[in-house]
Amino acid sequence: MRPTLALLLAAGIAASLLPALAGADRITLANGHVVEGQVLSENSQGVRIRTASGVLTLDHSSILEIEKVEDFENTLANARTHFRRRQALDGFALLDEARRQGAPRERIAEIIENNNGGIQGTIHNMRDDQDRLSMRRVLRAAMHDDILTPRALFHASQNFFLLDDWTSAAEAIDRMPEDEIAGDPVRRSWVLDFLRQHVRRQLAAGDFEGALSEVERMRRLAGDGPGTEVPLVLLSHVAAARERHEFGRAFEVLAGELFLEVPEIARNRTVYTIEALHKWAAETGNYAEARRHLRPVRDVFFTEYMTARNNLLAAEAEYLIDRARPAEAHELLAEVPEGERTDKLKEIAIQAEHEMRMEEVRNGTPLARIEHGRWASEQGLHDEALRLFEEARQNPNLRDLSDQLIANTRRKRDTELLRKANEAYDAGLLHETMAHAHRILANPEVGSALSEEAERLKELAERSMRREREERPYMAEVFFQQAERAHFLHQNEQAFNLLNMILERYADTPAGKRAAELYPTVVRSLEISYLEGRVAQMPTLHPRLEALQERDQLGEEVNELLEALQSQTN
Repeated sequence: MRPTLALLLAAGIAASLLPALAGADRITLANGHVVEGQVLSENSQGVRIRTASGVLTLDHSSILEIEKVEDFENTLANARTHFRRRQALDGFALLDEARRQGAPRERIAEIIENNNGGIQGTIHNMRDDQDRLSMRRVLRAAMHDDILTPRALFHASQNFFLLDDWTSAAEAIDRMPEDEIAGDPVRRSWVLDFLRQHVRRQLAAGDFEGALSEVERMRRLAGDGPGTEVPLVLLSHVAAARERHEFGRAFEVLAGELFLEVPEIARNRTVYTIEALHKWAAETGNYAEARRHLRPVRDVFFTEYMTARNNLLAAEAEYLIDRARPAEAHELLAEVPEGERTDKLKEIAIQAEHEMRMEEVRNGTPLARIEHGRWASEQGLHDEALRLFEEARQNPNLRDLSDQLIANTRRKRDTELLRKANEAYDAGLLHETMAHAHRILANPEVGSALSEEAERLKELAERSMRREREERPYMAEVFFQQAERAHFLHQNEQAFNLLNMILERYADTPAGKRAAELYPTVVRSLEISYLEGRVAQMPTLHPRLEALQERDQLGEEVNELLEALQSQTN
């Protein structure tokens, strides 16, 4: 029923006495009074308007003029309502509509900033993954449109964190002025906690340059001296230097600053930085330069230094021998004091001397071959000696002597091979056992006790290998599942020990390959736990693990970051 004139008059007077509503529609009545509110509808029955005192219906005959505010004001009001009701997706849709209607960016930014409670409430109520994805897209769109105030950006970083979108949360922090963070204790505390977690995730993912950038920001924000982030930034520096093949710089950080902070981690990282150095030297042939890179670790990690130096010397000497430069190899090894030579270096030195002598033997007499063959046999180069005696045997005058020398050398060689085969079998090294036995049986002496024993060992090894081939994949899988479960439950010390065992015994199985992939992640988790005091001691990495050679390798995108960082540094 339409209101009477008296009621209209009373309503008009009442409306005119109310405070002016910001951004409200205005209806001027025929009697001069003004009604303010939000026009809900207009039709032949009249005009419905929501006022501060309720909803009124006014007859057209009583209205002199209707003044509507711009459409976006109503849209913004509706958006606020949806945010308060924890319907943030609908609220953002209305804000987008208001923008199309011409709403100023400042008004939209203000609504987003002042309605974060509704946004977080919406996120907490979300159960559908699609809704969470939609919320992430909406928040990212608002962030990329640069309509978020510093306070709203801080709220956005928290909301992205709730949505498990670490990348967007970090980006929101990146867009905030650092003085806005540092000047607010609450923001500063939350941002530092988030960045610490984010750095660990970046290190686990191999994004060392990203981690380095975040740690530098943490140090600026902290202002009261570095904490556990110092080893993290040093590790990032080491990884960056290693990827640029600046191994000397990497070792300087490892043996200097990082060793003073966390010596166990410094030692572990030195181990696989040395592995990377070996790989680089083998690829480039720069063995001498590689040895110079090692110098910073000599006084701090002497054992690792000596092992690496000797391995590089051995690799370089073999490299020279393979390229018919034995004199250079011999000269290189002659510089190593006798007391510092490993068995490997001694063997290579003998091989180099053998190759040098062979240049004279090839142009000498058959008797020279006999003499050099005797020397080679005494040095353990039995196969080389046998070839020389076979060549000398072509001379009829030396045939009987050569035959006697061949028999003696073969017996000496097979005795040594059989000893090695027995040791390998006792150690469970079945493939190595087979290799030694096959060398003996390749040219057996008829009725020889050595050949019979080699045949027996070969059969035993084959039987064990057949049984192991049937059982090994299943055993490896069981151990890997235990390691994976331990890692999932943050029992990384147990996972580390299981993975070491798998890589030692079952490296050639499918589970062994997966163990090699999981190994670096577990080691990094242990390092973080050690930094936080949750692990009392860092376990030592196994030097034989091939997985170490592939650790901390950056992809093309990260290499581009490294180049950019180097340009900035220069």
